[in-house]
Amino acid sequence: MTATKTNLSVSRKQHSGRSAMTVSHAATSASTDTGFDTPFTTAQLEELRGLMSNDAEVEGFVERLHRECGAVDLKRGEYYPELLRATLSMRQQIATVMGVDFVQAQPNFGSNGSIDAVFTAARLFETESARAWEARRSAEIAACLDDEMLDRTAMRERLEALESSRPGHGVLVATPTYFRNYNSAASKGLTIHSVPVTADHRFDTDSYIEALEAVQPTVAVLVTPNNPTGVAIPDADLRRVLDALPEGTWCMLDRTLVNCQDEVSTRELLDQYAHVNLVVLHSFSKYKGMSQHRVGVALYSNPEFAQQLEPMLPLCLSLEGIVKAMHWIERDGGFVPNPQTVEHIRENRVRMEAFVAAHPRFSITDFSGNYTLITLPDELDSYGVSDALAEVGLYVMPGHAFPEPNARVVRIHVGGAPEHVRTLTDALATLDLSARAASTDSQPIARLVLAIFRRHLGNDEATGEDDFFDLGGDSFLAMEVVAEVTRELGFPLELAVLLDSKTIGEVISHVQAGVSGNKEA
Repeated sequence: MTATKTNLSVSRKQHSGRSAMTVSHAATSASTDTGFDTPFTTAQLEELRGLMSNDAEVEGFVERLHRECGAVDLKRGEYYPELLRATLSMRQQIATVMGVDFVQAQPNFGSNGSIDAVFTAARLFETESARAWEARRSAEIAACLDDEMLDRTAMRERLEALESSRPGHGVLVATPTYFRNYNSAASKGLTIHSVPVTADHRFDTDSYIEALEAVQPTVAVLVTPNNPTGVAIPDADLRRVLDALPEGTWCMLDRTLVNCQDEVSTRELLDQYAHVNLVVLHSFSKYKGMSQHRVGVALYSNPEFAQQLEPMLPLCLSLEGIVKAMHWIERDGGFVPNPQTVEHIRENRVRMEAFVAAHPRFSITDFSGNYTLITLPDELDSYGVSDALAEVGLYVMPGHAFPEPNARVVRIHVGGAPEHVRTLTDALATLDLSARAASTDSQPIARLVLAIFRRHLGNDEATGEDDFFDLGGDSFLAMEVVAEVTRELGFPLELAVLLDSKTIGEVISHVQAGVSGNKEA
């Protein structure tokens, strides 16, 4: 299997498409994240502030430190010296614990900050490599033209040899992958080369290695356990990929999620693969429940590689976040997930397996991380399921909201308290599947298509009576709508139908008739 190349662009603001599949209510414009999208009240903010560090006490501590060392800071002021000092202390601590040089331990704003740093450096590297190669190519062509003794065949061979050395580009990912990889690559102008996971959501090692050879990417991205599937890459397969890295290709190994299975240690990987450009990402968000502090660490396998990324680091991180992260590193001797989180994942896996055994039309991934995907029965989709669950106060990540939309799945968090997952499985079990199966498909299709129109138009009030172009639609949006309808329903909606229709409702009717016709056939 060869990698497919997808040039990603930054998408416009996304609005939640709603398709009420299991409850008899009209689609509304309310967000599927209702309950999490309202501002904090004044009282809530005051209570939160009381739970956090006291700025006056911290300031007093800082001033005492300055007096004790006889220093007066006129260089930056405020807390900057202490922030820099804390960041320095954390880097030294990590370097010591992990057995690497100081430059190889690079804290950042969570794993997202590390991803952005790697992709920014990759873009700069690609630009310089392309410029150098073009200069070589121009010089080679000039030399061939000046060599009067060189015949056409020899000239062609020399130029073909040069062409074969053209530097690779882009990032290679196993899809679906962590959402930030898509967004960050797009913002840096990097090309995404994707290798789909297998039908059971496992990492396709053979296909990925084939793609490495074919694409020669700047960055090979490995996420284990995967986000959103929660499926880990086995150690043997991980080593196969690292052993197969083309010369010059960087490897970004994202270990942000907890893995409740045994896995090779990061320190061992850094030691074993010091000869390749490997960077391993860790974060305290999933490991220690510290997402509010946004503290992550990138660990590089050799100082030379790390030095290229050093300029991408932020000046410093949150003082409170650094202090808490250093506490955990000191206590655990490295990056160790919260034992309670590990136990929750294991308990929730037992709960989910029992649910699937009782309701075999659902399935789950073979997860060992903080998330799992639930594949829905044929008559359900992520639009309707996420809406129905939201009606009872349960919020999941619908597959249609993924960077590569898949309305057949929803992602759920399984690193939390088992009673939450129990509430979810109880709710899924009560969905009226028999009534759904007995009903005609026309109304769900209408809701689905209307939701697609609303999302691309950025207008949750659009109706079937509206004209697509009167609401701001254009040919570019029309192509996006056609592509998504075709992908979601398997019905080849033609662009001309949308362009010629007077209202959105006419397009919906055409799709309904077409899908019904396909089923009858």
